[in-house]
Amino acid sequence: MEIEKKTPRRVLRNRSVFVALFAALICVSSVVTIPLPGGVPVVLKDMIAILSGAVLGNVQGAAAVGLYLLAGIIGLPVFAGGGGIAAFASPSGGYLVGFFAGSLALGMMLGRPTVAERPSPRRCVKTAVSAVIAWLILYFFGVFQLMQVRHISLQAAILSGVVPFLHIAALKLALLIILTIHLRPIAARYITVED
Repeated sequence: MEIEKKTPRRVLRNRSVFVALFAALICVSSVVTIPLPGGVPVVLKDMIAILSGAVLGNVQGAAAVGLYLLAGIIGLPVFAGGGGIAAFASPSGGYLVGFFAGSLALGMMLGRPTVAERPSPRRCVKTAVSAVIAWLILYFFGVFQLMQVRHISLQAAILSGVVPFLHIAALKLALLIILTIHLRPIAARYITVED
């Protein structure tokens, strides 16, 4: 019979701190925008939301995004256009759900970080493929909401809600992969119980 190890309080506390830290990063990245020619600003909240699952694993990563969403639901101005539960009914509301789903999915695919993780071609490929899948999950929810709210076709929703952002998403995806590979072993020192 295998005895289950109890998680030390220090690790539980560290996990809570990392969840709060990533939730705060998502909130800050929601209000910081980089204007581009053409009028569509760059925001990093989608990347930071998915990064939380990549770095912390599925439970803590999804908890960080959940805390961000809760902050917006109670009225803090962290969503596009402010705060409040009505944001989920807006054309961009599906992306909010997608942040949570993408973070959870990426955390599940990569698992909880370990101290022994090192950058390698295999790890880069796994991280890249998993991150692309997570980003597609995020877009799925966003496109579905656009279709429902605007009463448009799948093609129209993709053309308006995905295509204009693909070049920027590719840059954010590359940054996410680099950050994930380097941050996971660091986070593991604080949030993982080693055997």
